[in-house]
Amino acid sequence: MTTVITPDGIAEHDATLEDDIEALLDLDNDDFAGVISDALFYAVGPVEKEPDWQCLFHPDVVKRTYEALIEAKRATEANLTAAKKSRNQGALNVERRRWDAIELRLKQARGSQAKSPRDAHIELQERNAREARNAVRLLAVAIHRHRLAAVAAALDPEPADRALWATLDEVQIAFRDSMVTLTEMLGTGVWTEERG
Repeated sequence: MTTVITPDGIAEHDATLEDDIEALLDLDNDDFAGVISDALFYAVGPVEKEPDWQCLFHPDVVKRTYEALIEAKRATEANLTAAKKSRNQGALNVERRRWDAIELRLKQARGSQAKSPRDAHIELQERNAREARNAVRLLAVAIHRHRLAAVAAALDPEPADRALWATLDEVQIAFRDSMVTLTEMLGTGVWTEERG
């Protein structure tokens, strides 16, 4: 059973995400705006965990979702202005509370679904740094194991072996507040074959 959004509200049925997205794209603008309004107003938990938002933020649908949200805000502001002019304070308060709830959900959705380009770049840099550090760890462990195997077998190392092993004493990485060689890093016990 899957929770899906329909013109009549949120419902349960057996459907795939693709079916739900196709159904959303087939809705006319008024029904689509109604689905978004209901999804915002009736969401209980964090927006990113709501099944209907997974559809609304799908790459095929997100542009339409954004446009519908902008139009909904414009319509609500027009209704508020009309309510002020007619001095219909009851309608004004209901609309204001509904829009406040919708705006809060929209802020939550934007905050949880969309990273700024700067945040995305920083996250990518951090991931690349972790992957690079792990690659260095794997290479250092492999070179260290090669050296240990040669020593254990009492082999006379070739010049290429010595040059390879020397890189462990030449290459430095940041560890805590200082720079240490790969040999020192291997000696700390922090690096193992399983983890970095």
